[in-house]
Amino acid sequence: MSKMNLLIDLTQIPVQKTGAGVYALNLIKKIYERKDQINYYIVIQDDEDVFDYFNKKNFHLIRVKANFFRRFICRVPLEQLYLPYLAWKYKIDAVHSLHYSFPLFTTAKRIVNIYDLSFFKFPHCHTAIKRIYFRIFTRLASRFAHKLITISESSRNDFLQEFRIDPQRIAAIYLGCNHEADKRFDQTKITTTKQKFGITRDYILFIGTIEPRKNIKHLILAYDRLCKEHHHCQLVIAGKKGWGFHDTFKLIDSLPTKRDITFTGYITEKEKEILLSQAKIFVYPSLYEGFGIPVLESLAKGIPTITSNISSLPEIVEDAALLVNPNDVDELYLQMRKLLTENSLYSQLQKKSIVQAKKFSWDKMAAETIHIYNSLG
Repeated sequence: MSKMNLLIDLTQIPVQKTGAGVYALNLIKKIYERKDQINYYIVIQDDEDVFDYFNKKNFHLIRVKANFFRRFICRVPLEQLYLPYLAWKYKIDAVHSLHYSFPLFTTAKRIVNIYDLSFFKFPHCHTAIKRIYFRIFTRLASRFAHKLITISESSRNDFLQEFRIDPQRIAAIYLGCNHEADKRFDQTKITTTKQKFGITRDYILFIGTIEPRKNIKHLILAYDRLCKEHHHCQLVIAGKKGWGFHDTFKLIDSLPTKRDITFTGYITEKEKEILLSQAKIFVYPSLYEGFGIPVLESLAKGIPTITSNISSLPEIVEDAALLVNPNDVDELYLQMRKLLTENSLYSQLQKKSIVQAKKFSWDKMAAETIHIYNSLG
């Protein structure tokens, strides 16, 4: 019996990895560590060096020109012309597209990741071009994808409510986090990282792209109120600037607490590990998430966490975090104050969070994804 030939398209994943990028890296890494009867063809931009360690005969890297294909407008010719050509050239049996859009004109079977339906539920949180583009391809995926993958039951249910498809075509595969990361960092590295970002005392941490959907403005307003009672805590917002970040900075400039709020910009994985391990509490009041990797990473570190009571987030944290209405600044403030003042609750969440995080792993994610591949082989 001949091996299955599978093409995985990673060209949509940016160099600075967040969300889908973290998922993509760990998917390929864990697949590479396993033994299976599949020939993998990984298509990536040529400014990536993350898979230079490949030395297995069944793993093949295909690089495309980043100085051209990193442009959003060039996505269509790449996906609709070049990927079908590669599928023909390498006799590909199935193509796995990791970010909504996918090649339409190919005889290979199609597996498409749909992380969430924010382009439908929160269209105002996206630029017009992305809103139109991804809504079109999500609809096309509902018709032409042989298998669809979401990253939570919440997203799967959202998709089934929006599109009338056979439920057997869509699977929810949870993401994971790094449970092996050392919680005890060298004090010099901790001090250096804190100095780099201007952190001088205990801090409340948020990690995520600075964009409207992350609801950072409500976090800032709740923190501003909290400062009247707990001025010893800083607010550290870690993440790269996304669409609509200007409004967030304008809000901060209007508040007397602006000197207590630190923006780090994009952080490396090591910096993220250190910032998480040293945080007093983690707050993630997002308006909508397909999964919410930063929340899981916080739980894995045993950091008491506050997050939203909507979309996939309650599904991920269960009773290991405090849940709030993300649109209620007063409730967010009260729960932050509660965590900072009630030691018994704080200790309870420290223990629960680590237990909850262990329910999720990248190994399990990879195994379930390979099962999808084999079902089409």
